[in-house]
Amino acid sequence: MIYDDGCLNVILHCNQITNQHKKLNIMDTTITQNNTTKTTTMDAKIGISKENRQAVADQLAKLLADEFVLYTKTRNAHWNIEGPDFHSMHIFFEGQYQQLDELMDSVAERIRKIGHYAPGTLTQVLQLTHLTEYGEGKNDSLGFIKELLEDHESIIEFLRGNINPFADTYKDLGTSDYITGLMEKHEEMAWMLRAHFRK
Repeated sequence: MIYDDGCLNVILHCNQITNQHKKLNIMDTTITQNNTTKTTTMDAKIGISKENRQAVADQLAKLLADEFVLYTKTRNAHWNIEGPDFHSMHIFFEGQYQQLDELMDSVAERIRKIGHYAPGTLTQVLQLTHLTEYGEGKNDSLGFIKELLEDHESIIEFLRGNINPFADTYKDLGTSDYITGLMEKHEEMAWMLRAHFRK
């Protein structure tokens, strides 16, 4: 195959970038293509300093990764549930992953609103998440529910721990209010899961 000088330079440049930047933090990366550079931030003039928006975006990127992992694990429960309550739990998990799909999308959009790009690869998700993608239980309803409940509670604690810092330290009242509402949605979903353990 024959390349002109321009194409060859792009290919060589891309190979250099791939070799040099395999382990960059998602919020620090740059994407170079055709001699142009696209950074992971946009010039969002919204009354919050660049440094504060960076700090908030870093936390939201971790949250988005957690939401994605929890969404995937809930999908897995929907697909692989077994037992005498299969039909009802199959439908229940479907409702849960549909809610998580909307929450996940809203987190990504919040990252974009404050001038950053959302992590969008599985590699980034697994680097950023606090959760584990592996389940240890059987494919029964209580096993899945226990694992999903633990993940919801982990996300709730993460959200609660960021409400005040977002508002007080980083002066981002909008994102603080946003994650307060998000926490309440996770609390409701966790309640729905927890209620299955009542005897």
